[in-house]
Amino acid sequence: VLDAAAARSAGALSLGTIDDADETYVNGQLVGSNQVYNAVRQYALPAGLLKEGANTIAIKVSDNGFNGGFFGDVTQLNLAYGNQVIPLAGEWHYKIESVTKARLNANSYPTLLFNGMIHPIIPMAIKGVIWYQGETNAGRAY
Repeated sequence: VLDAAAARSAGALSLGTIDDADETYVNGQLVGSNQVYNAVRQYALPAGLLKEGANTIAIKVSDNGFNGGFFGDVTQLNLAYGNQVIPLAGEWHYKIESVTKARLNANSYPTLLFNGMIHPIIPMAIKGVIWYQGETNAGRAY
């Protein structure tokens, strides 16, 4: 909750890092957006945007895969104006707007490995198989 003097001043909103993309609004006005998953979000707030009393910060976070959301240091979450800094770490209200299914490509089809790697050698006797798939899915290995 801001007093009248604070509401008249310009400020800065710091959100740390957000994976993957964000659009950030203060009191319904877009103040910034970023598409780089590991960039520190720091948005300037013009004088007159903040109002006396309660203010609303809304952040649309888009995640394109793997982990997503806020992942920076909680000390980077703050609202600064004048010489004042208000920490914003803690419980936030949130709502999931939409979830889209992952896009499949040819490498995602369940029969691809069998048809491409095993089926061609079926006429031969197989005693064992050594398979190294790689590590691009290490983040979701479970």
